[in-house]
Amino acid sequence: MQHPYGSAVAEFFVFRYRMPASHWAGTDWLLGLAGPFFPDEKAYESAAGGFSRASDVFGKANAQELVQRYARMHQRR
Repeated sequence: MQHPYGSAVAEFFVFRYRMPASHWAGTDWLLGLAGPFFPDEKAYESAAGGFSRASDVFGKANAQELVQRYARMHQRR
């Protein structure tokens, strides 16, 4: 998913994952994301990271809002 990031446009990847059944958050599919990625970056030289929260449950959390929240948080660093 592309999203404005400063003066550029970054790529974010939203994924769905599940914790093991024995984990306290193991009953739901959760959303996480990776990014920001920029077209001209070289591998391993980016500021990209990963992010997820147990409250971002698939079907209840909105992927677009997740990316917006993370981009705001990441730009404040």
